[in-house]
Amino acid sequence: MTTSRVSTPDRREDTRYAVRPLDGITCVRIGYGKVAAIHEQFLRGAGVATLAVLDDEAERRAAAVGDGYRVVGSLNEASELSPTFWDVCASTASHARLIDGIARVNPAARILIEKPVCDFADIQRLRMTLARNSLQIVVNENYFSSEVTERVRRIAFEELGLRPKRLLVEMTKHRLRDALSGRFMDHALGAFGYEGPHLVAIARQFIPSLSEDDVVGASLEDTAVIDEGGPQKFQGQGGGTIRLVSREGIAVELYTSLLGVPRHLVPPYTDETVRLLRSGDDVRYRMVSVQGVDRTGRELSVAGFYEPIVGLLRGEGAVAILSDGRPMRFVGPFADDTMRLHLIRAVRHLCDGAPNPCNVETAIECVNLLNRARRLAGAVLLEYEETG
Repeated sequence: MTTSRVSTPDRREDTRYAVRPLDGITCVRIGYGKVAAIHEQFLRGAGVATLAVLDDEAERRAAAVGDGYRVVGSLNEASELSPTFWDVCASTASHARLIDGIARVNPAARILIEKPVCDFADIQRLRMTLARNSLQIVVNENYFSSEVTERVRRIAFEELGLRPKRLLVEMTKHRLRDALSGRFMDHALGAFGYEGPHLVAIARQFIPSLSEDDVVGASLEDTAVIDEGGPQKFQGQGGGTIRLVSREGIAVELYTSLLGVPRHLVPPYTDETVRLLRSGDDVRYRMVSVQGVDRTGRELSVAGFYEPIVGLLRGEGAVAILSDGRPMRFVGPFADDTMRLHLIRAVRHLCDGAPNPCNVETAIECVNLLNRARRLAGAVLLEYEETG
């Protein structure tokens, strides 16, 4: 790639990732799957001690015991341990029920919960629980804590004075192995249920007013896989597009492919990214692009690339400024471990009163937007059907 200016790599530790030891801070973790392991890694690094694990599945309970954790059998038993906060890593379908159950044993509980905050059908139940209690909740939507997003915003709006006309957000990965194993089958939102919350979270940091009322169109793609039982068609699970027009007149496209088919490739991450995605390699293409006119009247775009990025280390991001699709300037790599940073910010909010990086109302608005898109897409997502 030829550029007029290339920044030197900045791999120094971002000071925002530093967190003083939080002596005496404890949690009870609900759910013991893959996400729980990620939470444990980063929360333990922040000084949080896990008192116990609660999970309905016997296999996962046994795994927790084998890993050296105390396992409790009920919310009441967990509450008796007096955790500083509850760390909810269970399925989305159980979120509203679990929040209500936690509130019954501690009406002033502090809760960290995975995104989405709940299913659309459970929003009213969640609101009723919140109205009856004094819960303090942070939603783990980690893309509200991205340095890539912040740098794109700063360069586009502060440095260049860009008047945005179009916003693109894409998250693409080849998830064939996941489909074959039965994972990542969201029958409520289809393909929008996996990367959709991330897409909306990023878009709303550029256009805070973006809402379900701005959705003008949406589509979902099917996918078919062949396993030992023969060919199967998974409805609405292959990918999806959400099109919006903001009240400011900005055209927005949110795109995700679970088949490894990128749509908005931006240099320098093009040919090699496509090859690896199509091969089923564990590669992702996650980007945001703001397009508009700068103070001098030039048509420019500022693109941000989220980790993992082909050729860079995990936890590193980058930004490119382009004119007519050609890079003018490249910024990066720089630290952008969104999960780690968001969890640290969540702990700071729950324990130190720092700003909430993603509150419940923001998370509900994201769910509403995705549900609106799913209804416009018109896909039937209840079951997969056999083909051929």
